[in-house]
Amino acid sequence: PSLARPRDLTLTRQVVAVSLPSFAEGMSSTLANFPFNSLTLLFGTEANAAYHIGRRIYQQLTGPLYRSFSTVSSIVVGQLLGEGESDEARYAAEAILALSLGTLGVDGVVMFVGAAELVAVFTRDRLTAGYAVGFTRAFAVSMLFFGIFFPLAGTLRGAGDTRTPFYARLLGSVVFMLGGSYLLAVVFEFGIVGVYAGLVLSYACWAVVVVVGFRRGDWVGTAESMIADRAAMEDATED
Repeated sequence: PSLARPRDLTLTRQVVAVSLPSFAEGMSSTLANFPFNSLTLLFGTEANAAYHIGRRIYQQLTGPLYRSFSTVSSIVVGQLLGEGESDEARYAAEAILALSLGTLGVDGVVMFVGAAELVAVFTRDRLTAGYAVGFTRAFAVSMLFFGIFFPLAGTLRGAGDTRTPFYARLLGSVVFMLGGSYLLAVVFEFGIVGVYAGLVLSYACWAVVVVVGFRRGDWVGTAESMIADRAAMEDATED
């Protein structure tokens, strides 16, 4: 086999259009973590360490689940849309959403109730542990929003709409995780509780944006348009 220069740029344009927002989505959250770390450090190194402990706990306990829901919804919905079964695709997305909410909801309850015991695995420092229990419970409450965001974001990506999940994470990270946390914690002087609230609000924002995209966005039309473009490209290649 040898490399060949593509004659039709339709597929290239689709790949770029789909991949760039996905790349930007991940980068927006990653970059937002740098100033957020600085914000937590305003309350001491113990608060910053506590944030990372809480984050590690939720990632270890729930990461494999919410990533799986996102991947499965993307694959299943993408396949159904490719077969022209838009109604079945919507039903599958809603079924996966229900399963995700139930599963991550239970995990959230476990994390909230068992926060102190989970934190004790990572630290014995009383001040750090106190902050970490708060962060862990903030993440636990956020599991409801994770249960909504990840399957619906996967659904939209499976349809070729990678912009809506990007907008969700960008808005949540910049406006609420950074801006909201600073406003509540520093300007309104709620302290570390304001940081907890900013985190929860950021994930709530993720969920609200993708729900709006799923309910009102033309993600089915986006998929159909991409499929039509590929079919036209294949026809032109055969001719």
